[in-house]
Amino acid sequence: MSLRPKPLIEPPQSQSATRISTFNSTPFKGIIALGTPFEERNMKSIHNKVRSVIAAIVCVFCTLALIPTHNAYASVNSFTRIAGNTRYETMSQIVEQAFPTSSEYAVLAAGSNFPDALAASSLAGAYNAPIILTDSYSLSSEASFEMQRLGVRKVFIIGGQSAISADVEQSIRQIQSSMEIERIAGSTRYDTALQIYNALTSSNTRSQASKVAIIATGNSFADALSISPYAYQTSSPFFLSSPSGLDPDSLQILESGAFNSVIIAGGTAAVPQHVQTNLEALGINVTRLSGGTRYETSKSIGEFVLNNLNSAPQDVVFATGSNFPDALAGSALSGSKKTAMLLVQDSNSPTIDFAAQNISSAQNVYVLGGKNAVNSSTLNAIARAYGLGDQESEPQPPAPQPTPQPNPQVGTHDAGEFCKKADVGKVEYAKNGRLIVCEYRNNNKTPHWHYV
Repeated sequence: MSLRPKPLIEPPQSQSATRISTFNSTPFKGIIALGTPFEERNMKSIHNKVRSVIAAIVCVFCTLALIPTHNAYASVNSFTRIAGNTRYETMSQIVEQAFPTSSEYAVLAAGSNFPDALAASSLAGAYNAPIILTDSYSLSSEASFEMQRLGVRKVFIIGGQSAISADVEQSIRQIQSSMEIERIAGSTRYDTALQIYNALTSSNTRSQASKVAIIATGNSFADALSISPYAYQTSSPFFLSSPSGLDPDSLQILESGAFNSVIIAGGTAAVPQHVQTNLEALGINVTRLSGGTRYETSKSIGEFVLNNLNSAPQDVVFATGSNFPDALAGSALSGSKKTAMLLVQDSNSPTIDFAAQNISSAQNVYVLGGKNAVNSSTLNAIARAYGLGDQESEPQPPAPQPTPQPNPQVGTHDAGEFCKKADVGKVEYAKNGRLIVCEYRNNNKTPHWHYV
């Protein structure tokens, strides 16, 4: 499978170049035919010079046309930072962007850990549901508000009671007595992902089971976060790998013939090579999406996502690759808008240029999280890549303070020391650089060094 992104928009031809090419004719032939041989030679010379000038102009325009410009086709209508004071406030704002009116279903996961929420992105996509986050021991007020606002009738709780307690479940029932609750949990994060797959293949699932499986490490969030919008869009289940590989139950399902292809998100340090080798030996088509860093991996995953979309996305989502809380709910936002979620670290992140070049038709740009997640410098770099001006003022570094320089004039005496009678009236520098004078003071019979 080629990972080279397909051109989403054909660049318009240069009108100037078109006018020049249509102007490149020979209007002088008729005039030359009417002149004398001498005039004909002069006109031929003029004609050749004109053609040379035109050719030079065409070359200039062709050269300019080859210079890449990120914002040549940008049509951004809105540029939005989605952020709250807490991870739960940020989650609530993300949910409101993705689901402004209502949702019959919701997926509830703990906001303090990443595996359950990311693995559940496929389930959320199957039910066209938001991912709502809560504290493990008490239902967050934002989660309660969103479920009431959306008119949720069924909630999937992801994880056991150590992830989301029975008290949280009881609080959900108090929102609406008829609320249906289904808890999907396993003994480990790997087993919970497996149980989510079982829920996807149950008869109650509203979408057709995907023939594509996703494998990502269960030890780190970044790769799974980048691929989670694709899982949401396609309802492709997650199988989490440990550093030593897949657990026997997950491997058995993957070897059962339920899937035609497998996507591995991350390099061999995240998902061991033998996992890929074993699956390929079974005739399963395996695509590994990876890069030298989590940001290069996010770019590689972005290429894959764009290659598998039916149309050019109108939105693009950015999130920090340094931490997970602000972006956990982002898979539903990106997935519902059929676009990629790209990870950024700073203004030089490779995903910024990638987005501007390959999602150039984006009308809405979203940045998830506050300034502690994505700082103003990075946000402004994203805006500039899309042809916009700076959106936020950047804090200026404090002006450098001059380094105190020691007084080069230092002496060998200190104030208070005896001095010679021959030095009375003499002024020089003390050891600390201050001026001192040899004088009689305070009725002393001997002179001393005193500060001037």
